[in-house]
Amino acid sequence: MRLLLDRGAEADATCTVYGPCDTTMELLVSSAVPAAAGVQAALVEELCAHGARVNGLDDDGGPLRTAIAFGYTEAAEALARCGARVDTIVFAAALGDLAAVTGFVAAGDPVERALIAAAAHGRGDVVALLLAQAPDLSVREPTFGATALGMARHYGHDDIARRLECVDTGTGL
Repeated sequence: MRLLLDRGAEADATCTVYGPCDTTMELLVSSAVPAAAGVQAALVEELCAHGARVNGLDDDGGPLRTAIAFGYTEAAEALARCGARVDTIVFAAALGDLAAVTGFVAAGDPVERALIAAAAHGRGDVVALLLAQAPDLSVREPTFGATALGMARHYGHDDIARRLECVDTGTGL
């Protein structure tokens, strides 16, 4: 990637794959291949170093939202390190920013989608904080239709899944 970028490839090149204007970054942070190879976060940083817009072409947080939705924690963390805005409760929960999540909760932000993101990304302390808000555990996220419990199970966060199961069945934490 560095070789191509150094020779003039556009860091924010677009193509039509999932939508009318998918960027290299959005395709990267939704892809299993670089994640499985252990290079996804490094490639995120390389694209950013070569001028890719970390918040997306529309400055709407698209790359971070995509990395979070697809469960790529390391890519999401790399985007945050590169300056992506963490300006929603869902973004903060996925990244494990307990202080920011606390602020969003105090401001009255809904917690259900944040709980799903925290469960997917293994953020146990954030899950505990959000569970204290008595969220509706039947809420599903829009990309895959999963609940917080489903996400915790899918990504192998067994301790979080057990906690969510206890709350869901009324057996306590």
